[in-house]
Amino acid sequence: MLLVRLLSVHAGSLWRNSSNVRHDIPPLEWLVTEVHESGRELMVWCPSAPRARRLAVAGVDALVVDDVPRQVRELDQVRNS
Repeated sequence: MLLVRLLSVHAGSLWRNSSNVRHDIPPLEWLVTEVHESGRELMVWCPSAPRARRLAVAGVDALVVDDVPRQVRELDQVRNS
């Protein structure tokens, strides 16, 4: 039996914005906890640098980014704080 071990979502679906005006978006920490408690990992793609920091603090397992050097600098601040 094949099990899905990873949930991958676009960063834009995790916050309200002009293309995602839903009011029922769950809190990020709750979502990360639920995914982890289900035995899965959470990967988020295309976050901005500030959102990547927020995602790292919340405990996401992987980030897919375009500007790797900038994101590394941002995430170093999370690791060092």
